[in-house]
Amino acid sequence: MLKRILMVMIVLLVLSALFAMTVAAQGTGDPANGKAQWAQRACKNCHGDNGEGKYAAPLAGTTRTSAEWITQVHTPRANMPAFTTAQISDTVITDMWAYMKTLTKPASFTPVSTTVPAGALPGHQLTVDKRCVACHGDFKAFAKARFVDQNREVTTDAVLKQLRTPAKNMPMFGATQVTDAQAAQIADFIKAQAVAVKAAAVVTPTTPVTTTAAVTATKATTVTAPAAAAPAPATMPKTGAELSASTQATTTKPVTATTPVTPTVMAKDIVDTAVADGRFKTLVAAVQAAGLVDTLKGKGPFTVFAPTDDAFAKLPAGTVEALLKDPAKLKDILLYHVVSGNVTAADAAKLTSANTVQGKPITIKAEGGKIMINDATVVIPDVKTSNGVIHVIDKVILPPAAPAAAAPVTATKAMTATAPAAAAAAPAPATMPKTGGEMGLLVLSGLSLLGISAGLAIRGRRR
Repeated sequence: MLKRILMVMIVLLVLSALFAMTVAAQGTGDPANGKAQWAQRACKNCHGDNGEGKYAAPLAGTTRTSAEWITQVHTPRANMPAFTTAQISDTVITDMWAYMKTLTKPASFTPVSTTVPAGALPGHQLTVDKRCVACHGDFKAFAKARFVDQNREVTTDAVLKQLRTPAKNMPMFGATQVTDAQAAQIADFIKAQAVAVKAAAVVTPTTPVTTTAAVTATKATTVTAPAAAAPAPATMPKTGAELSASTQATTTKPVTATTPVTPTVMAKDIVDTAVADGRFKTLVAAVQAAGLVDTLKGKGPFTVFAPTDDAFAKLPAGTVEALLKDPAKLKDILLYHVVSGNVTAADAAKLTSANTVQGKPITIKAEGGKIMINDATVVIPDVKTSNGVIHVIDKVILPPAAPAAAAPVTATKAMTATAPAAAAAAPAPATMPKTGGEMGLLVLSGLSLLGISAGLAIRGRRR
């Protein structure tokens, strides 16, 4: 009997010790300090200012132990990075855990959803999947602070270092969470944002670009003379090869209006539409630098194949910056993206080529439900504007290089004043015509032979 009592006491002592150890390991934490720490940490960017949930699940009213919290914070998972103990100590984690326990868990939760536009770079989608957007948003501020302002180039190595090295309040991603190949894709996306930031900084608009919709006149007008045709934009070259018959000549008829004109709000023009969209910052900056704002805000109609910021980022490093400093070349490239007239996707699908305003044609190919413009794909067709239509493309298309100039030909005595075509068709002479230097050598050789022959003849007579 005594032995049984003794055994029960030992078991109770062991259980008490285990309970004490569990309580000690779990800790109680300081909710007040936990609240202050939560406000300073990046945790709130994912889980909400008060743990209500944002990009990641709510933590308010947590039922987990502080030990489980500590393990979770220091252990990387699929789309959640990890903090080192040097960044967040176990004590701070316990305090934040204690603060979350004082809050009420929300009855329902819907995570923040970020839509990636069609045709975006793969790295853009990765920043959403890995919840990088919680801290960095569209990455423009990040690209400016970490790369543009420091005159650093965006490289895969630089991005890898950022991901793998824990910073003060920024966790790290391991190779199992973000692979090196994925880091390269993220680097391409950040590079695109850096290009957009540089483009916006380099160009100072000479013509204000607004997104205010055009409104027709509201005053009563009386017109008895024929209405004058609007002058063609000075910066837009117009030739028979470039313009359709409808834009080569404009006919007007007498107009008589005695009643007030009803105000009509018009759709945005091509430039204002691109500005409002937000995915064409580099294109808009380029249009401004090339002096084409007034042209593309003109009457038109124009069909514009518009590359996105991501499309410009695919160009070799430094290309956009160099073009922004060479308005003539930039203008030539931009006009290669413009076709006169209102060409819808349905119209384009029936064509194999089209003359651009720049003067050289683009190739058009429709297959598999997609339309190709040269080697670019139309990712968003038929964006209607007040002066034409925009088709969004995923690459910048470049006009074909001009053929190399023929090498100059040195005239010789054998050349005659025949027509160029006849000269080109004439067969090559059997022997090459002698040049002045070669004729001189022949004369000297002949004289030398004559002298030798004369000497031999005189010597023979003496004998």
